[in-house]
Amino acid sequence: MMPDISIIVPVYKVEKFLLPCLNSIKNQSFHNFEVICVDDGSPDNCGTILDNYAKTDARFKVIHKVNGGLSSARNTAVPFLNAPYTLFLDSDDALHPQALEIMLHYINKINADVFWFDSITFSTNFPSYEIIDTTRLKDIETFNNPFELYVLKKKTNNRKKLKINGVVWNKIYKTEYIQNTPFEEGLSPGEDNLFTFDIMTQISRIAHIPYGLYFYRINPSSIMNTFNQEKYKINIRKEVNGYVKLQNKYLNSDISDKKKEAIKRFTATFFFKNVIRFYGKHLGNMTKEEAAYIKEAIASGQFNFKKMKLSHRLQMFYYLKIKPILLGKKFF
Repeated sequence: MMPDISIIVPVYKVEKFLLPCLNSIKNQSFHNFEVICVDDGSPDNCGTILDNYAKTDARFKVIHKVNGGLSSARNTAVPFLNAPYTLFLDSDDALHPQALEIMLHYINKINADVFWFDSITFSTNFPSYEIIDTTRLKDIETFNNPFELYVLKKKTNNRKKLKINGVVWNKIYKTEYIQNTPFEEGLSPGEDNLFTFDIMTQISRIAHIPYGLYFYRINPSSIMNTFNQEKYKINIRKEVNGYVKLQNKYLNSDISDKKKEAIKRFTATFFFKNVIRFYGKHLGNMTKEEAAYIKEAIASGQFNFKKMKLSHRLQMFYYLKIKPILLGKKFF
């Protein structure tokens, strides 16, 4: 029987967290799923743990590969997907025991390309969580303008402003979109943001599931928590190039002029927030190389800063024109 949901689990150096992650899938209240576990050349015992686990449960499939990074591991799993919807689960995290049941309920009820749900953060022991009464599930909000909701941060009908962030692990996707949208390899962190931007530009309907279905572990050894400034310099430039590539892809497509303008604004705002503002706040320590990179990027015309909101344009002017004068340095 074809599975209803596929789960991709990339695995690397998470030996002490792996079994709780796998058990959280195995112990789901819904059973018709498949799990594609990708051992990304993990140097510890993760590969053995996965192989032993798969021997006890045929729903778990294991792929071993040479280390290539998170994006490479996720991309490796994609050709093996068999379900109409796919979920990403990081191997140091876990799922609420009713997560798949709740997701499938709404998938069967509402035709959406992507569903996103809430998460619960924990550090050591699994967090406390509610047992969800599946006979009285809440109504959920659907949006026919997911791109505007994500890129333009449009307000929702809900009392609290719902926000679609760039991570992939708090969403379940129609598999066809994942098959057509590979992750940018050689980039980490930042690969989730590019993937989400690309997906949101393609889809036509998204829905929010108002339950904490994902348990996100604060792991001091994770990619995000071992981030440093030198790594930032390398990755942010790769990410900027990724946004420019996606911008050009969609500006040359037949999407609406309104969406094209929003893409220009989003890309320019990303460059401002993550490059200009970041270096602007540390202007006294900026090198000539870094200043030259910003200057060349601005001169390239790839970013339409006029599309940014006024407050961002004013900040940009301050960091590029006023603050260097105050510091007595002429970077720009």
